Amino acid sequence: MIKTITAQKITSKAGTSKAGKEYTKYGLQDATGSWYNSFNPIPAKEGGEYKIEFEEGQYGNDLKSIEPVSETENQVANKNRNTSIVRQHSQEMAIRMANLAMILGLKEITDVKDTKELMVRISEMTDWFVEDADTELPF
Repeated sequence: MIKTITAQKITSKAGTSKAGKEYTKYGLQDATGSWYNSFNPIPAKEGGEYKIEFEEGQYGNDLKSIEPVSETENQVANKNRNTSIVRQHSQEMAIRMANLAMILGLKEITDVKDTKELMVRISEMTDWFVEDADTELPF
């Protein structure tokens, strides 16, 4: 059977078979409480979404394969939006630095002679940047 699940809990338990062979049994519990077992490590993280293949066996659900669910369009859109906001802030900082150079009568900000004045102005800009970053964003 193939199913998409959200990993709720991941466990491992060491033991010894009746024949005296040591083993480790791994378990994966999904959000509905169902367990899937394997004798191979399960490459999953709690809270992650996975597409699994399993078979109902004598001792429960035997996990055959597991792979992360690819990003949804919504997740990709959110990442792109977050990147856009960071890009916008970077552009605003570049504009503010260029304006500062112009105010100080410089061709380039690196041409500054009075470092004290420059530090005061940069401090003002950084305060703006920090205040703006502290505002509530919808992500």
